[in-house]
Amino acid sequence: MAQSPSDCFKRIFWEQQSQATCIEMSSKRKDCRAMRWHPLMIRWCLSLRHQSQKAYDKVREVLHLPSQRTLRDYTHYCTGNPGFSTAVYEQLMLAAGIDSLTEWQKCVFILIDEMHIKENRVYEKHSGSVIGFTNLGDINNELLSFEQEFEQGISQPDKPLAKTVLTFMVRGIFTSLKFPYAHFPCKNLTGELIFDPFWEAVYRLERCGFKVLSKKVSKALQLTGGSDAEKNAIFCNMFDKFFDALNVSSYAKGVRQQKKFQLPYTSSNDFRLKWLQDEFLPYLKSWENSVNERCGFTAKQEKRMLLSQETITGLLMTTQSFIELVPYLFSLSGVKSFLS
Repeated sequence: MAQSPSDCFKRIFWEQQSQATCIEMSSKRKDCRAMRWHPLMIRWCLSLRHQSQKAYDKVREVLHLPSQRTLRDYTHYCTGNPGFSTAVYEQLMLAAGIDSLTEWQKCVFILIDEMHIKENRVYEKHSGSVIGFTNLGDINNELLSFEQEFEQGISQPDKPLAKTVLTFMVRGIFTSLKFPYAHFPCKNLTGELIFDPFWEAVYRLERCGFKVLSKKVSKALQLTGGSDAEKNAIFCNMFDKFFDALNVSSYAKGVRQQKKFQLPYTSSNDFRLKWLQDEFLPYLKSWENSVNERCGFTAKQEKRMLLSQETITGLLMTTQSFIELVPYLFSLSGVKSFLS
């Protein structure tokens, strides 16, 4: 066997068996993580497991072969590019089994976390690109570039290196789904920078068939979380109605889904205008007042209990403008209905 070429599979196979045996004998307990498998071994094992998983497990009782978990890492691999990708979308659909889920099992929520990383540049050999720079999506990248250009007076400022990674994870409320959905390298993360990628994540998940911010999720939170989740349930319900009211895109969708907030506007005295004026705007104001009335917190801690000031200002301006826009549109000749 020593006379066989170094790239001969038979030689690689027996060398790996010998290496795995030495590792097992030298350690008090079998530790598969200490073994580094040759790519040809991985490929052969994948082919064998594809024929029969039970047969593969039986062979592992005699030979030293990669575990099912190790092989799964290779079969479920996709390139970890920043932002949202089709490959990750397909993996999410597969992991969730979306086609076999009932409506209530499609209720999910999004976890957001920021992890600190080492600031550096790395060459990515598969794509031929250099990674390590901030990337928060096209809109945020342009805004940050404009801000840097304004502050430093440089026409084409260099992209800053990322210090943290913003991660979005999808978790099921009634299922065991836990899936890292997207990540964004960033430097100095603020509330307004989260706004765009978060709502894009909500939009994409809703299009996939999941229920993120909806009346169903609000009910699910109340059922599973009780009084501890009451505020979160109110938040989901309020913003579900808000986005339905301001995103009416079809004359039939509201009837089909039995959601009155998605019906087309047919009157200047629409009930949604009263809801926006009497419930949604006071909700934002009472939220802010309740945080300001709390004692024992620093200004930074209080800021984290609220939406960013830019987001709140945008919601107030959008809502008030829309309340005034609807009566004006119906005052025009020939306007009988419209979609928001």
